Amino acid sequence: NPLFLSKGQRQRVAFASVLAMKPEILVLDEPTTGQDYQEGLEIMEMVKELNEQGHTIVFVTHDMELVARYAKRVIVLSQGRILLDDSCHNVFYQPAILRETNLFPPQIAKLIQKFAKQPFEFGKPLSVDEAYQEFLKYTESEPDVCCS
Repeated sequence: NPLFLSKGQRQRVAFASVLAMKPEILVLDEPTTGQDYQEGLEIMEMVKELNEQGHTIVFVTHDMELVARYAKRVIVLSQGRILLDDSCHNVFYQPAILRETNLFPPQIAKLIQKFAKQPFEFGKPLSVDEAYQEFLKYTESEPDVCCS
């Protein structure tokens, strides 16, 4: 009986029911709501796999860490208007527009934006691994910047 299921369990049942229909396009509204961290990752990994198999996936969320990890393209809406339509790497490095929409970039993007005020250039990393690679590139080009 679905009434005895938790919100997260009901959401997973609904997700499985839709997947059973084998849709070409899948629209998900807050796909990880009601899930614990691990269950949310499992759902998003399934969604990623479906996308890799050729399914079109649209997910609507306020979780920008999720967007940074799984989205290829980001459309930022505000009051029915499209403010941004670009890659994650470009969207998350436009803080003024994000502030206008009350969205916050991933923590690593915020950190790098603080460094960007320094006299050196970074790419637009969205993960710790990407940021680490940027720091390596910089320290290799400017060896006296970092202590050994």
